[in-house]
Amino acid sequence: MSKPFSIDIKQDNDLQKITFSGQLIINHIDAIKEEFIESINLTKPLSISVNYPDGIDITFIQLIVAIKKAYNKNGIHINVEGKLHDEALSLIANAGFNNLLKL
Repeated sequence: MSKPFSIDIKQDNDLQKITFSGQLIINHIDAIKEEFIESINLTKPLSISVNYPDGIDITFIQLIVAIKKAYNKNGIHINVEGKLHDEALSLIANAGFNNLLKL
């Protein structure tokens, strides 16, 4: 059975790029977090992209906030960007997180 979300990871010597898509919701957040932690070098700069997810909720936003805080605390560069459908944009804006994804 295929996963209802996708995490695409590209790494080079200086930067890690991760793209999230699919169902980024509470039902899958533990699996998303586990796959992310297993795949990322937490000491290397990171670029996160959220690419038109089918679903997104506050649990995923909380995960991104936690990742961003950890990177900032350790002085490691992190960039977070998102491309969202109008419905998701509204959810993010109403929750007060529109600056998080550079929307």
